Amino acid sequence: MKTGEKVRIIKELDYGIVTFEIGDILTVANYIHKHKLFLKADGITDLISIDYSKIEDFIEFVNVEPNTLFDECLSRDWGVSLTWSKSSDWSVEISVGIGSKYKTMFYTDGHTKKETAIAEALEYFKG
Repeated sequence: MKTGEKVRIIKELDYGIVTFEIGDILTVANYIHKHKLFLKADGITDLISIDYSKIEDFIEFVNVEPNTLFDECLSRDWGVSLTWSKSSDWSVEISVGIGSKYKTMFYTDGHTKKETAIAEALEYFKG
């Protein structure tokens, strides 16, 4: 198991105030051989730990290839915001970090169509 690999929840996993449902996709944050697996979930700062003996009961490994703007950002652990407003139409912002370490990697606005804004953001990843 490698950091960054994707796993799918195959049995409901109650983790305190959060319940992960069947089909949820999480990311491997750390694996301690034959001891524990730590997972990262979007929007949750704490790592989710699963004892080695229960890994096969709750998760399966999946190969998730990015195919949308949101998948691409998720696979890199980057933030993405798609917004619409009357004053600037559709905009996309791609960012990394939080607080004082926040950095905008890409920004575009003024698009009349959502698809155009997303397409321009996807071009950013092609370099």
